[in-house]
Amino acid sequence: MNKKLPDILFVASTDWDGLWFQRQELAQRFALKGHRVFYFNRTLQRWPKFHHFRMRFVDPVMNKILSNPRPENLQVITPIWMPPINCLRFLNRRLIRRTFAPLDIQSPVLITDVPTYNTLDGIDFICPSKIVYLNVHNYDDCAWVLPEVIDSEKLLIQRADVLFGDSAFHVERLKRISNGRKVFQSLPGVNYPKFRRAFRGDEAQRRTSICFFGNIQSSIHLDLFGKMSARYKVIFIGQVSDEIRNPIPEKIEIRPPVCLDELTHQLKEMDILGLFYRKNRFNRGVIPAKLFECMATRKPVLVCGLPEMEYYQNAIYDFGGSEEEAVQIIEDLPETETSGRLAKRDEIARDADWSNRFKKFSDTIFSNGE
Repeated sequence: MNKKLPDILFVASTDWDGLWFQRQELAQRFALKGHRVFYFNRTLQRWPKFHHFRMRFVDPVMNKILSNPRPENLQVITPIWMPPINCLRFLNRRLIRRTFAPLDIQSPVLITDVPTYNTLDGIDFICPSKIVYLNVHNYDDCAWVLPEVIDSEKLLIQRADVLFGDSAFHVERLKRISNGRKVFQSLPGVNYPKFRRAFRGDEAQRRTSICFFGNIQSSIHLDLFGKMSARYKVIFIGQVSDEIRNPIPEKIEIRPPVCLDELTHQLKEMDILGLFYRKNRFNRGVIPAKLFECMATRKPVLVCGLPEMEYYQNAIYDFGGSEEEAVQIIEDLPETETSGRLAKRDEIARDADWSNRFKKFSDTIFSNGE
């Protein structure tokens, strides 16, 4: 008789029905492997405004960004918890008990990228067999983070059995905070076969359009995209964050977020993919979830503002963030987009396929991180 696979509990910073990130992909693959998976949608991480309450609790169906399919043995839960601050901790503990009590979760492996007191109190109630922390934010330089999160993250790191960072910066950050513990890297991945379909072959010759897809938020270099829109057709595919106060430059075409098949279909019409980020302390640790998806398309990828991109210099175009530099790179693409550069981009993307990423992640957890 096969040994029963352990339950998997994800406490996630992103909703299941939304843009697709590493958390959803890993949860889905655990479920397809035969685990019972419980996926906890994001909860309030700071003091909310009225429309946050409305979107979460009054009109949750109407405000879904996307409706993603899920395996039968994956259950999605939306906890009603308050922000993880000390003065609300007593109330949150009661809400957490109420959330977990009806669920038949048995000594799960708990995986989280949410290092809050709410997560810690959930751990105390559910008593997981193993705790896995995946660090995806540079909380030391995060302007919006609650002060309590800095303290609760340290406590979670002490209790975690396995530590991951998505970027090299976050791996080193966890090593420092944990006083030298072993930290593994868990990079974003890509559905390689689907994104590979977006390649046409004439992108470097045509070079008339630049596309960004994903969360449209303040860390994006909107000014640079706006300047480039005077010369090229600039297209955003994604959700505009409510944190953006100024209007998106009017020449930029904004399309709503779409499912994976439709996204790869739309990307086929694009010539260049742009990952333009502002250079600041927080972005030191950012490795975009879409990086390997961009490379899988084999299209030219222009990036700025992200130190993590130094590891991919022979496959992408990392420039200083000026309009003139970006334009020069684009004009030179017929000469620089060599077969060798395209092959390197393709090699990196193949290796980043989710089948490889998941195996490495799962093997690390179930070998006790040794």
